[in-house]
Amino acid sequence: MRTIAALLADRAARHPDRTFLRWEGTETGYAEAAEQSFRHGNAFLAAGVRPGDHVALFLDNSPEFLWCLWGLGAIGAVAVPLNTAARGDLLHYYLERSDARWLVTEQALEERIAGPAARASDIAGAFRIGDGTEGPLDRLGVPVVRGDFLRSGAAHRPEIAVAETDVHGIFFTSGTTGPSKGALSPHSQPIAIAEQTVASFGYRADDVLYTCLPLFHVNALWYTSYAALWAGASVALGRRFSASRFWAEMRENAATVISSLGSMSDILLKAPESRTDRDHSVRTAFLVPTGREVVERFEDRFGVRVVSGFGATETFLVSALGPDRDPGAPVGSAGRITEYAQVRIADEHGRPVPTGCAGEILVRPVDVGTTLLVALRLCQGLAAGAELAGSVVMLAEVAPPARRGFWTSIPAIGIYCGVVLASLVGTFAYSLPQDDLLSWGWRIPFLLSIVLVVVGLWVRMRIGESPAFTADSRRSAPPTAELLRTNPRRLVLAIMLVAPVAAASAIVLVYSPSYSAAIGTPRAVPLLGSLLGAALAIFTAPLAGHLSDRFGRRPVYIALCLATAAWAFPLFALLSTAPGRCSSPTSSSRPPPGPSPVRRPPTSPSCSRRATASPASRCRRRSAPRSPRRCPWPAWR
Repeated sequence: MRTIAALLADRAARHPDRTFLRWEGTETGYAEAAEQSFRHGNAFLAAGVRPGDHVALFLDNSPEFLWCLWGLGAIGAVAVPLNTAARGDLLHYYLERSDARWLVTEQALEERIAGPAARASDIAGAFRIGDGTEGPLDRLGVPVVRGDFLRSGAAHRPEIAVAETDVHGIFFTSGTTGPSKGALSPHSQPIAIAEQTVASFGYRADDVLYTCLPLFHVNALWYTSYAALWAGASVALGRRFSASRFWAEMRENAATVISSLGSMSDILLKAPESRTDRDHSVRTAFLVPTGREVVERFEDRFGVRVVSGFGATETFLVSALGPDRDPGAPVGSAGRITEYAQVRIADEHGRPVPTGCAGEILVRPVDVGTTLLVALRLCQGLAAGAELAGSVVMLAEVAPPARRGFWTSIPAIGIYCGVVLASLVGTFAYSLPQDDLLSWGWRIPFLLSIVLVVVGLWVRMRIGESPAFTADSRRSAPPTAELLRTNPRRLVLAIMLVAPVAAASAIVLVYSPSYSAAIGTPRAVPLLGSLLGAALAIFTAPLAGHLSDRFGRRPVYIALCLATAAWAFPLFALLSTAPGRCSSPTSSSRPPPGPSPVRRPPTSPSCSRRATASPASRCRRRSAPRSPRRCPWPAWR
């Protein structure tokens, strides 16, 4: 459930009739929320929006904002929410920097966006939310689609393959340290933030999370709307902040969680005290920023528990001041570092600064899964390498001299049989739906490998040492020390001889699947190639050993190394031209009938060459990669 379409479908199946959204006296259930999002997504497809297209959303708070955002996510398009307070050159800057191809706005905002959009170089079409049939958008010279068309799309989930690493949105920063920069947010980021927020602040399924903050801001979107979606809770959405009506709205919506940003908390505290200050059901108040006096006054006056946190558009919940804090907790801060983050205060060169000194906040995620996999892979490499080398040496010691090449090729047959089995299991796992793969399918190879480990251990414990090893082991000098002392040149030569084999194996078995995924090739293609190659090698490995017995080790080894190097070129050419590698919809996912798609010159649907990426290792912003739809943010789990 690391894409928005998967999360919506799951929550709709679990809680179809539970209220998700409360908006101006109306209620929308989870099933209807998913349906509306999918209708908008299919309608966008019918109007010509394609996976990877950047679509600017210039909308005030309303349910349509969420349906458009999530509908675009369901078809793999990239939403670009824009600050509705922006005007003129700043709006033009947003449109240009984000490479926006499409524009979604409402009648009340048309006049403000039409001018900057007319100056933008790549706008191909626009969508008008509302009942109006004409307006300033019509002067852009591009097709304009009415909002009722978006509600008429097919209700089923769009049949578009979207990965958790695909870019979901481009969110512009506030610009406090310079011009606003577009941060690329993959699908996994807001969903992981929602999971972290729910766990850190104790949100429950029976909660009603109220926000009147603008949905183009990540506080209202990720930390409220997505958090409610993750928890199975409800969102009460306000149009805008009103100090005089605030607590009345809490009572009307039965809100249990509120969000306050900036001066909202001070304004509420400055309002005249009333006997109804505690006449509400609010349990938790998410305030950003906090100060000791604000926290204490807010809790005492309104009878709520204040929580807070620190994060950025490019990061996640770095620190949290939770509801179950200790009595002596620093309530005037943003809380303690969460279990999800590593933080360093550093100078401009990235070096840690002494305690008490000012510096830059550097953040990176604590990715336990990646660390564990690397550690296990290291153990596997050391163990497998030792066993392979030992088995080859053992066979060389007992083999007839004229058949030594063939005998020592036998362990390679076991390796390639293992690759065939692993590829079969991997192909099956990757053929599962994305949701099943992420929830339980990835465990299958690990569980089956336990059986192989037990069998291998049983076989290994029943094999004795060779006579040559037994006789040589009576020496007192450690074999490793003796090797380094007496034959360092041969050791280096042996390492250099094995290096091409190891490099070729790593390229084919490890790098090529990652490379294929990065360029959009179906994941089953490199796995199938590995399977067929390993199956062929089961026969060619002993053949090569036999040829080395007949023609000599050196000529056979040199010829095979040259052939392997030459094969690298057609290998990557074939991977790059594999069927289905582009990200456009397949024939089974053609959009329903509707207006003719807008034709425009082919352009690269990149994240944006001018937007900044969401880095995994630190907060510093860097230029975005020129990849079709991929984003460097890790797939958060």
